[in-house]
Amino acid sequence: VGFHVNSVANAKQAIAVCGIHAPDFLIVDGESVVMEDCRGLFAKNQNSDSYTYTFLMLGDVKTDRVTDALKAGVDDFLAKPLVHGELLARLRAGARMLEYERRIRRQSPVEHTTALLSESAFLVRVGRKVEAAVGRSVSCVLIDLDFFDHVTRCHGVAAGEKALRTVAAQLRQMAEPCEY
Repeated sequence: VGFHVNSVANAKQAIAVCGIHAPDFLIVDGESVVMEDCRGLFAKNQNSDSYTYTFLMLGDVKTDRVTDALKAGVDDFLAKPLVHGELLARLRAGARMLEYERRIRRQSPVEHTTALLSESAFLVRVGRKVEAAVGRSVSCVLIDLDFFDHVTRCHGVAAGEKALRTVAAQLRQMAEPCEY
């Protein structure tokens, strides 16, 4: 139905795949994994720039595992056996949530991980500076940092985000203060 699917055998493989490229959806079979192994997957949304909507599949959704999963960060549940129409409807609902999340992030004046101006706020600020600089020259420096994907692939998401925050802190120290 138009989704690209990566299938993995255990939570460690899932964490590795999600560390390289965060998927839009994550469906975890709650019967075949230990909940403690999945906490890293369920909690991944707290510090990430992209949100992954997480489903937990359970044969019995009336168990304490549901409460544990909600505390760990799961978004929704799927009862086994899966019903095709229900799965598609829940994926559509999750897609609406993801789109809402993306819109909110684009409207935010500050980028979550770096605490620097977001792209939209940056463009507004540059536009104002250019308009105010009538008759004067204007310059802008663009920095393209290509190595963050490599850091993330080799050392994990947390290391990549730490490197990004470190560079952002250095840029904030060198730049003029900005009003959000």
